[in-house]
Amino acid sequence: MTSPEVFKSPYYYLHSNDIVYVNARKNKIASADLFFRIAPVVISFATLVTLLVIRF
Repeated sequence: MTSPEVFKSPYYYLHSNDIVYVNARKNKIASADLFFRIAPVVISFATLVTLLVIRF
């Protein structure tokens, strides 16, 4: 992979219907999962507070 000849190969570039599979790291998945569980709660609470401040 250190040779520049690899860029001249027809296999280097993606083509139609090519499939790229990348394994995800488990710690990345866990941190993303935590964010997507907490973010909606925080946004909903901020929206509720904003609406209450505007109305009253």
